[in-house]
Amino acid sequence: MLNKIKKAIGRPKEVPMELNARIHYSRLQTDYYPNGVDVLSEDWDILTILDSCRYDVFAKCSNLPGSLNSRLSRGAGTREFLRGNFRNKNMTDTLYVTANPQYSRWKEHLNSKFYDVISVWESDWDDNLQTVPPKAVTEAAINTVQRYPNKRIIVHYMQPHGPFISDSAKGTIIGPGKTPPPERSLFEHWKIFIGEELTNKEDWWRAYEDNLKLALPYVDRLMSQIEGKHIVTSDHGEMLGSRARPIPIKYWDHHVGIHVDELLTVPWLEYTNGNRRIIESGSPRDSSELDKKEVSERLAALGYMRT
Repeated sequence: MLNKIKKAIGRPKEVPMELNARIHYSRLQTDYYPNGVDVLSEDWDILTILDSCRYDVFAKCSNLPGSLNSRLSRGAGTREFLRGNFRNKNMTDTLYVTANPQYSRWKEHLNSKFYDVISVWESDWDDNLQTVPPKAVTEAAINTVQRYPNKRIIVHYMQPHGPFISDSAKGTIIGPGKTPPPERSLFEHWKIFIGEELTNKEDWWRAYEDNLKLALPYVDRLMSQIEGKHIVTSDHGEMLGSRARPIPIKYWDHHVGIHVDELLTVPWLEYTNGNRRIIESGSPRDSSELDKKEVSERLAALGYMRT
């Protein structure tokens, strides 16, 4: 209890956000957003997830081929997205290539089975950037497809989720090697809580957009080199200074249970390259032992509050 009180004092915005989440969950009587798209039931061969990617920002920045629409996600954060889509599911026809450690953290709770999980956050973590660069994810995905040509594949990039690693973020408190929002003093947290921003709003938006732009060429490469029906989407969006509800607190990041348009509305880009893949199920190969300390360290570097 004492630790929870200390966290609440040190991160004052988390208190009203958590209250908002509890209100949303109580209304829905579930721990995810059930009106969002069930991604596994949709028709695709390759599902690409751009972590924390808002629909409006994707529509502005993307020149990827295909037909773009928006969908509602089943979560306002990755953990909620995983619960809403993967929990208690047998996905032995599907490979999951992921730069996000959240699946590994919640694997036992989710009770789900993929044919295999390729944890790029273990093999290609960049200690300087404190994240996984998009090039590594694309290369891992292409290598995986070559090894397993008859499986669906989910490819989960970390960008545009922070840390912001673009040149436009260098020299700022949200720059490479930093995680938005960075660790701050109690005084700084309370300044933000009462509305005094420590980061220029335009700088934050630019860094977020540029983080997405870093990933898009690698997604384009993935779409051009892998045949089949592609869907490009996101697990959730980002607040970017919008206000939550019912408690109207301004927030920059994202928070599970905050079911507002900024966090639920995600891109849904459809594109077919060549022939469709012939999909077959098989006995699960994923039997990796997890280093819980490493999972926690990676999640902390990526800005997840509860490690």
